[in-house]
Amino acid sequence: MRIYGKCVAKGVAEGFALVSKTPLTFYGGVDPNTGFVIERGHELYNECLKDRVLILPTTKGSTVAPYIILRLKANGCAPTAMIFMKAEPTTAVGAILADIPTIHNLSLDIFSVVMNGMKVKVVSSRDKSYVEVIPNKILCPNCKEEILEKAEEGWFCKECEFHCRNMNVNMGEGSFR
Repeated sequence: MRIYGKCVAKGVAEGFALVSKTPLTFYGGVDPNTGFVIERGHELYNECLKDRVLILPTTKGSTVAPYIILRLKANGCAPTAMIFMKAEPTTAVGAILADIPTIHNLSLDIFSVVMNGMKVKVVSSRDKSYVEVIPNKILCPNCKEEILEKAEEGWFCKECEFHCRNMNVNMGEGSFR
């Protein structure tokens, strides 16, 4: 399944989705040395952006955002890509300078399609920009290291033996609820 959007910063990247319906501020909300969300009360609090595809409706502005995004990249803890319903100009500048593939203005509500831990591919170019959900690849919410495997009654992680029956995901047909 592909969700089309508009290019903010060019590139191609894959990673496991880190999704929030709440805007995030980079300045004061993300530790640029570690990549962890430090904004207390935010649903992503204590989650790490490193190697994840960050999906937000937008960000809460600060002119310091590009600097924080550059520091994340320099410290090796930046997201692999970013997806927004609407990218703020300061965040867009940070994404371009840090060379992080970023898209916005999506053709569908991404929050109804992608949930935390799903593997996605971001392709962002002038000609065509989209998010593609990669089937049957979900990050274990318990150990965050292994990919869950489809079991008879839900999903199972071989690494930590986590079993989840409540993930409402139909990977075979490419539809996600």
